[in-house]
Amino acid sequence: MRKYRMLAAVTAAVCAALTVAALTKPVTVDVVTLAPRTAVKTDLFPAVVTDGTHLQMFIRESRAAAVKPGQTATVSGVGFAGESYAGTVTAVAPAATVKNGKTGILGTVTLTDTDDSIKKGLTATVRVTVETIENALVVQDEWLGDDGGTPFLWVVADGRAVRRAVVLGETVDGGTLQTGVFAGEAVITDPHAVTKPRRVRERGAP
Repeated sequence: MRKYRMLAAVTAAVCAALTVAALTKPVTVDVVTLAPRTAVKTDLFPAVVTDGTHLQMFIRESRAAAVKPGQTATVSGVGFAGESYAGTVTAVAPAATVKNGKTGILGTVTLTDTDDSIKKGLTATVRVTVETIENALVVQDEWLGDDGGTPFLWVVADGRAVRRAVVLGETVDGGTLQTGVFAGEAVITDPHAVTKPRRVRERGAP
């Protein structure tokens, strides 16, 4: 009986040691180092071709103040030969109009490149760059975890994954502006790669 008790104690000790080893072994994760960059906010508007180089777009009233002459635009359409065409907002009407029961502002986009496929009457979508934000920290949505409605990121600090609550900012092309993280911090790109603070190892690290 004593022999069996000793064997059970040894087995329990080995299992405990294996459990500790599993918990302390670094998990391999993919990370990205946050760096400030130029971020842009864009808006999409429906448009119709008025001639080979111009389109008239309909700007919904709630976004009218954001659209101004001189802003860059990208135009795409199902009937166009190219995937997209560059253009510039060249005019914005001073007064609102009603179109198909909706109130908005008419704007003009002038194409800087065009071809014969852009014909009068074709419909299009115009993406206008309405704001440029310098030195922005942008986090991709797929990096974010959610804890009961509170967004968070896993940040690597001193070789350990640390959960960091963040505040969602404005949506920009390529992600969301964040408050709660800083330039130079390493963020784990898969929020499900770890479930609690623990040692991690960056994939590809020596």
